[in-house]
Amino acid sequence: TQAMVFYWDGVSSDYNYSVPIEDNYINQALNQNGEIFLVTTGRSLGDTLRKLTQTGSEVVKQLKFKIGGATYKFNMMGGTLSNRNIRYKMDTFQNRLLIGASDSTGKKHFVFAYGASEGALPNAFYQPYSGADTTLSGNIGLVKQIYTGMIYLSWYDGSVYHFYKLSSGNSSNASWKGLYTDAGQRIRINYVKFYFKPLVSGDSVTVSLDTDYGTSNSLGTISYAADGAITSKKFVKNILCHAFRPVISWTAGGTAFSKIVVDFDYIND
Repeated sequence: TQAMVFYWDGVSSDYNYSVPIEDNYINQALNQNGEIFLVTTGRSLGDTLRKLTQTGSEVVKQLKFKIGGATYKFNMMGGTLSNRNIRYKMDTFQNRLLIGASDSTGKKHFVFAYGASEGALPNAFYQPYSGADTTLSGNIGLVKQIYTGMIYLSWYDGSVYHFYKLSSGNSSNASWKGLYTDAGQRIRINYVKFYFKPLVSGDSVTVSLDTDYGTSNSLGTISYAADGAITSKKFVKNILCHAFRPVISWTAGGTAFSKIVVDFDYIND
């Protein structure tokens, strides 16, 4: 099956022209500030976000991700092509696309976003909201912005229908993991220093360092209650490893980080 987009001027007796789309089905199309985005499915065995061009489409991102070491493919139809009620699973919010999708088992229900909060920033693809993991198969039925700052999400967990109102703003229980740096030989970590905007009342995060693709090393906490309105904090801890990545977990507030420095020395294997 070849998907197509047909253009019609609204008055002719037939469509004016068409462009082919490199997939089997077009789930939904949405005009975002003059650019037309499509979510397609079929050939990739998972949904794909595309941007329409004059001659076809270009891929923005496949809805396929690794979670906990396993690869999950997400689509708008909750795991089956038979569920075609997908017209309400895409909307816009603050210059970003919102896409409701479930994984191939129908047990993980996420809202994905693509765009930028400000025009000068580059577009990014991320997952800001979710329903919940369930043990029964279901799917998202609606993603809709009603008023500024209010996003509504409905989903089905296999036995119960849910209707959520999602709020915008920073998450007080988010977690960030950096990319691994592989030194290529054994190293000794001397210290890790974090830089951030001045802490304000209520700010609190815990920081750690993952090493060698599986070991977590706690560094400590950064908090206004213990540290005051500081803008950086250094954690001295000797750790032997070959690879590392910093990890930040927010427990309260909205601490904004700007830089992380990891100091280390090469040592013999």
